[in-house]
Amino acid sequence: MARFHLKDSDEFYLALSEQPKRFDADSPVTNVFFDDTNGQVFTVRSGGVTGVTVNGMDESRCTSFRMEDRGPIISIKFSPDLKILAIQRNLDNQNATVEFVNFKDLAPTNIEYTHSCKWKNAKILGFVWPKINEIAFITDHGIELLQVLPEKKILKSLKNTSFSCAWFAWCSQSNIVLLAGNNGVLLQPFSLNNSTIAKLQKLELDSSKPVLERDVFILRLCDATWCAVFRHGHSATVTAPGPTEVWLMPIMGPNGFHFTHVLKTGLVGRFAVNVVDDLVVVHHQSSQTSQLFDIMEESKPENNIVIHIPVVTGESMKPALVGDNFCPMYSDTWVVFQPDYIIDARLGCLWRVNLVPSGLAHSVPKDEISKIVAVLLRRTHGKETIYKMLNQLVTDAGTYLVELTKAFDEINGVYRKWADLEMARNTAGQGVEPSQAPHNFKVLISQPDMCTHVLQHHSEDKYLVQSIDEDRDKIESFAERSEIMPSLPSDITQSMSNDSDINQESNSQSHKDVVATPSLTSFAISPAASSSSATNEQATLMKYVLMNRNKNTEHTEKEEQHPIDAFLQGLAPTLKSFSPYLQHLAKGQIFQVIHNLELQQLTENLTSLPSTPIILSSPSPSSPSVPVVTAYLASLCRRALVVQPAAAEVTVRALVTRGAPARLRAALRRGALGDARPLACALLSLGHLDPAAAQLALDMLWRLKGYEEVVEVLLSWHEPVAALGAARQAGAAGALAPRKLLAAAHAHATQRRCPTAFTAVYHALQARNERTRGAPHFLKSEQCETYVEYYKQITADQ
Repeated sequence: MARFHLKDSDEFYLALSEQPKRFDADSPVTNVFFDDTNGQVFTVRSGGVTGVTVNGMDESRCTSFRMEDRGPIISIKFSPDLKILAIQRNLDNQNATVEFVNFKDLAPTNIEYTHSCKWKNAKILGFVWPKINEIAFITDHGIELLQVLPEKKILKSLKNTSFSCAWFAWCSQSNIVLLAGNNGVLLQPFSLNNSTIAKLQKLELDSSKPVLERDVFILRLCDATWCAVFRHGHSATVTAPGPTEVWLMPIMGPNGFHFTHVLKTGLVGRFAVNVVDDLVVVHHQSSQTSQLFDIMEESKPENNIVIHIPVVTGESMKPALVGDNFCPMYSDTWVVFQPDYIIDARLGCLWRVNLVPSGLAHSVPKDEISKIVAVLLRRTHGKETIYKMLNQLVTDAGTYLVELTKAFDEINGVYRKWADLEMARNTAGQGVEPSQAPHNFKVLISQPDMCTHVLQHHSEDKYLVQSIDEDRDKIESFAERSEIMPSLPSDITQSMSNDSDINQESNSQSHKDVVATPSLTSFAISPAASSSSATNEQATLMKYVLMNRNKNTEHTEKEEQHPIDAFLQGLAPTLKSFSPYLQHLAKGQIFQVIHNLELQQLTENLTSLPSTPIILSSPSPSSPSVPVVTAYLASLCRRALVVQPAAAEVTVRALVTRGAPARLRAALRRGALGDARPLACALLSLGHLDPAAAQLALDMLWRLKGYEEVVEVLLSWHEPVAALGAARQAGAAGALAPRKLLAAAHAHATQRRCPTAFTAVYHALQARNERTRGAPHFLKSEQCETYVEYYKQITADQ
């Protein structure tokens, strides 16, 4: 099977800390203890007489001191604020007792006191610190929760509960202790929060398969607390046991976590478990590999059980250096603690296990690329690796376009869930508490992020868009730039027969200038749009042009209407009756269906595509796949996400510059790209490459009621007649400054060496002056003297 290899990626997806924390190695005179609550290693030399050293990854929490040797130490731990040290010793002839020493600035204050368990003949299995100044004794009789008062050198009982316990497991991240009873058949969790002991739902196991202490862990994973149990397979012969499974049973967490997750390792032997960035890491000693499991991946539960396989093939962790030499990996002297600590007591090293995100994409089967993207979306530092993967997929889109489309779907799906959750939180009466939400969005890639980090980097890649080799597109583009209206009917020409030859020529040429302008299609209006008071021949001509343009367009469409067009028009009334939200969903789903069929057709006819595409602008190599920008646009529609300005601009620019205007028009027509002023501006900037893009921009601005912008654009194009028609339709013709109109008309006449448009505009302004002021002359404040002289000049020449 073809595989995807991320360039410049690490071969390993797990690594130990670059600089391990060193401590005195275990020896006959040195004992090593680890406190997983504070992440500290205690090295006790000669019972503490020659020194006790406390080391951790945080240098500010390291210290050393001396104490008296009062017997063998079983456990030694600091309180969370490092102000109280608790010590448990192995004293057979005394009651179960724990010693306490007050500290200040990580130094002992020589204030010592002890406390004995309330139950006589009870054995203290261990102790834990749920919070500052609170300690819990775990005994074979139950749990005793105490408050420590260091100033008074006493302990006050807060709560206690009885339970026959053989051993226990502790999770410092959630303050949950798990007691094992009935020889490991019954597991009873307790919560030690809020200065009380709360009994949680018990976990009953198969009575024929009791569990051992070494096979049970409490994990904090995906904002929930789990009981992890190694289930070793059984077979007919003892010498060939079956593969081991890791069962994750929920103890406490959000509402979304109520299934038991089974992790299939497919291996036998000795195992250990870590949790790294919400991934379950299962270490296997004999094969010297580590497997990653993601319980957040989409899986269908059966009988309340969800089966998981490793995210990627099991690999060894990156070799670690101790000094200048490589240390043995997966050694027998390794001890694993939660959540991500590994200790080698013989070497005297403390590491933390780190995830290397790029290693997950080092070598991936082609059909699992989207799965790796989904896994990285749930990792804290997965965004940069996702960007690298997407950039490489876009570059090689000819091979990986289908996988790239699925990756887009994963990214946009996560963003959609986040958007829905945020909307629910901000909607009155639908608040969602973070603790109740099963989704933890560690990586969000918005549309601006996608454009900035991926799409814009590949503006020159040949697979960014696909040129569609259809003669129809070329014909349509030329037709849009050179449409010619039919000649005037006899009733109009008869009404103008008494005019001077100059005016007739001016009006006729002005008619041609207007209809040849692609911007005019935005302003095909009803007869009511023209001013009823315009009595001169120029106003009559402009009225006819605007009316006849609309009628001619409608007549042509009726004659050449395709059956598909008729079908879609029949659906339009029903779609219009929907609410805006349902309309958006309908447009997105329709676009998705058409995109999928288009992808199928292009895949089936891959070899039949012509080698030389017909384009409107610069040449673009023929692409054997669906355009990348179209795939991203389709993914947004499938997830019912509104296309934001950044993505819309990148899409428009790519489609126009790569000679795919038909796809642009299809995206706008199908509603994939909504009306927006930034998008209209982007289309206008591309008008020199595709005149239809400029026309689409004007249409969009007109629908957005940007009448002033439309008029200004037409004036900047030196199209005064079209600008005047647009202003009249918007009811703002009277507000147009005559100097601005005449300047555009003068530039039009100079460029085309034909003054007829200037004459038409000049006469229209004179008619307006006559209506508003009773005289055709321009005011001195309007500063039109230059154009009056120009008018006199061109009329005198003729």
